[in-house]
Amino acid sequence: MEKILITGGAGFIGLNLVKHLHKKKNKIYVIDLPKKIKRYKKKLSGCVLIPGNIENENLFNKINKKVDTIYHLAAKCSTEVSEKMPVNCLKTNVLGTTNLFNWSIKNRPKKIVFTSSMAVYGKMTSNAKENYNCKPISIYGISKLAAEKILFKLQSKHTKVIILRLFNVYGPGQNMENMKQGMLSIYLSQILKHKKVFIKGSLNRFRDFVFINDVISALTLGFKKSNIYNVGFGKPHKVIDVIKILFNLTKNSFNKKKIKFLTKHSGDTWGNFANISKLKKIGWRPKFNLVLGAKETVKSVLNK
Repeated sequence: MEKILITGGAGFIGLNLVKHLHKKKNKIYVIDLPKKIKRYKKKLSGCVLIPGNIENENLFNKINKKVDTIYHLAAKCSTEVSEKMPVNCLKTNVLGTTNLFNWSIKNRPKKIVFTSSMAVYGKMTSNAKENYNCKPISIYGISKLAAEKILFKLQSKHTKVIILRLFNVYGPGQNMENMKQGMLSIYLSQILKHKKVFIKGSLNRFRDFVFINDVISALTLGFKKSNIYNVGFGKPHKVIDVIKILFNLTKNSFNKKKIKFLTKHSGDTWGNFANISKLKKIGWRPKFNLVLGAKETVKSVLNK
């Protein structure tokens, strides 16, 4: 039985990862904020729950067993929020990661898998490769790149460090009430509630959308050595195309009068999509294109 620690285990990706890992009867430790652990306690049944904030270095001392694998998911995840509250973002993403780093030096886990972000690339993220010169333009992107560099110092014969730079993750279970993070879920929520969407920026901006099931399959690959990988579908979709797909799937008629434009926020990139050839070389393939993934997402929301 493998002993696994998941920071941020009560989040969108974390809960899906817990569900997947439970199938293999692993011993799972979950760290997350007390209110989130309380909210999702049923979904975390069978896990050892460690409520707290990773900004507190003493939190990790509550893990009194040898851990084989760490999935470091805990983070402040919104570019928009990070621009408004940079200190909060840096505390969680950099200080929190440093606390995990210090614990790992002493306890020598076999593997750490860290969910980084396409935000580390900055403006030029079309067909981005992992060896691209990272120039983040947001506080969020800066914090994620700093966390990458901190964790990579653990590389040794004792600990493998896997950095996964996630592009726009979406799917069933995403927080439909969060209007600051998750482009597809934000637009879907707006269409269902208001029959219209509120856009911050151009309709021609583009993103790479990767379905949650494909992200979980990437997280749990049998990585042989330390490395950095992009995790996306590998194709761009314009904002206008995403909106049209969602209107169609929710059986709402679309016209441009249903689009309301708001002021864009700083730190937002024009467009990005991933070069995923490196991850494909070790056997990973995304299975859900945007239409199929959006269909599953809409179905899960409507069936609640």
